[in-house]
Amino acid sequence: LNLTQGSDAKPLPPAIDLMATLANIQELLAELERDMPELSLHRLRGGTNITAPGINAVYNDAVSRLEEKQGIYSSGLVNAQKMAIAIGGMRGYKGYEPYNLMSLENGDLDHNIKPVAIIGDKLSKNEKLTQTSSFLLQSGTPDFVFQEIGWSQDESLELSSNAQSVNPFGFGDDGNLNGDDVEVDEGTIVADDLADIQ
Repeated sequence: LNLTQGSDAKPLPPAIDLMATLANIQELLAELERDMPELSLHRLRGGTNITAPGINAVYNDAVSRLEEKQGIYSSGLVNAQKMAIAIGGMRGYKGYEPYNLMSLENGDLDHNIKPVAIIGDKLSKNEKLTQTSSFLLQSGTPDFVFQEIGWSQDESLELSSNAQSVNPFGFGDDGNLNGDDVEVDEGTIVADDLADIQ
């Protein structure tokens, strides 16, 4: 750089509008979230009074995208497992003897991976026991009600049967004792019914 006598060098900082730049960045991020709605799920961490149905309603597009990806990943994992088992059988590894490369072609190794809920909707243990106790004190509670709470099909059938047999011990449909000559500890009945299936 050649300067003539008397020349002076001065810094020339770029004229950047910081506020406009930040606004542009926010606009770009919003556009990314519109294209990939799953990126917006991080906002749930700062939320209060969040329910699974509410999340599924508001973030339905994001949940759908994640469920689609889950299926793609599960499919790849299933294929890898099938190949691994077939190779194990071909090489004669212990425990893989029934399988060979033909098992893969014949479909003998076909299986699937159960989808996992993206947004968990599950009662806590305390909520589960509270709900179960209240239904046990009502006659005629169908087994599918207990399944919705989280019990297995067999457990639900047994709980439903126990709920229907509560009346002979002196309980009315409102869960209160019928008559003055019957003394039953409600907590004992509920505890015994739950203990029977655990």
